[in-house]
Amino acid sequence: MTVYLGQSIQKIGRNGSSIDPAMGRQYRCFLFAVWLAVSSACQTRDPVVVDQMINIGDGSQEAYRLQSGLYRLELRASGDGAGVEWVGGGCERLREIKEFSGLCEMTTDGQLVISNPTLLAMGSPTAVSVRLTKLR
Repeated sequence: MTVYLGQSIQKIGRNGSSIDPAMGRQYRCFLFAVWLAVSSACQTRDPVVVDQMINIGDGSQEAYRLQSGLYRLELRASGDGAGVEWVGGGCERLREIKEFSGLCEMTTDGQLVISNPTLLAMGSPTAVSVRLTKLR
């Protein structure tokens, strides 16, 4: 309950005692901090399987073993781009892409293969940023 006394505002507690407005703000801040801590602790984040920058030479590849599940791949490549192949996932194979963000459902255990496709072994290395997250 709020009682207006002239120009100041005074809050009255349940037992009739007055509550200092500054303490009320501190109490609300404390409750907000507790709520924030609890809600942050309860959130589940999707586990990141791979998060790295790799250099792949012309005609070379990097492979990652994966368990069955749904994955999100975020990839950026320099130069002529990189190839992506989901072995065991049945997802589309991509060649020489510079940027990709997409999902793949691995129905069985398999691999994600990131490659630097070659033509006559005369290409340059490519730097690739790979972030792979398991969604379920």
